[in-house]
Amino acid sequence: MVKESLRAIFEAEKKARGMLESAERERSKITESAKVEAEKLKERAKNNAKKKAQKLLEEYRKKAEEEAQEMMKKAQRQILAMERKARERQAKAVRVILNTISKVG
Repeated sequence: MVKESLRAIFEAEKKARGMLESAERERSKITESAKVEAEKLKERAKNNAKKKAQKLLEEYRKKAEEEAQEMMKKAQRQILAMERKARERQAKAVRVILNTISKVG
């Protein structure tokens, strides 16, 4: 009877060790799987952030380009207006000079 009890205890311990080893293997698998999944999530988040940053950069670049074009158009209009005024003043100056010459002569 003692022998059978010891054998039962031994078998129970053996079974418990097997269960612990199995639980440890399962824990390791779960931990490794969680690490892999966390790395994937981290990489996806990083890629998404890069895409968003790239999109924002492109939007701002486009907006800056549009503003620069508008500024160039405005500057061109101002240049044309200045040239027109300069021609008008030049024509007026020529008339004044011609009138002065004709009065003197």
